[in-house]
Amino acid sequence: MRAQVGHASIKHQHATNEFIDPQDFESQTKRYVRIVQAADRADLIVDAVNAYLSSWSRDRVRNLQMIDGGWGPFGAGQELSVLRSLGDVWRLYNNVHRQRICLGEANMTYPDEIVLLEQVLGEATRAARSYVSKALGLRHQQALSA
Repeated sequence: MRAQVGHASIKHQHATNEFIDPQDFESQTKRYVRIVQAADRADLIVDAVNAYLSSWSRDRVRNLQMIDGGWGPFGAGQELSVLRSLGDVWRLYNNVHRQRICLGEANMTYPDEIVLLEQVLGEATRAARSYVSKALGLRHQQALSA
């Protein structure tokens, strides 16, 4: 079962972007990095990551699952385990990042999928930090003015 993208702005972004060949995974990833960078709310960040993951082909999922040891976002039947919160995004990013570091330290090669997934999740965590920082700043200002 593919993830459902719930927000019109993400759907609009899909509809208005230039056509990108689904076989061109790197260009597809760059497109989703731009979508994540434009997300300015927690739900939009999570939706953008889910949309990216749901765009993966079965071959891409299989390549990731060959090295993921169960930490990846796809289940045994290659279904996406939908991310529901910024915490889910952060946890997945940390898992991907640690796995890439460990494989690199062991001088093992890793598939492009892990590098590209880390790029999107890295941007998502940066967007999340920015969102949380702004939200906390607003709350602090509101508390001071009350």
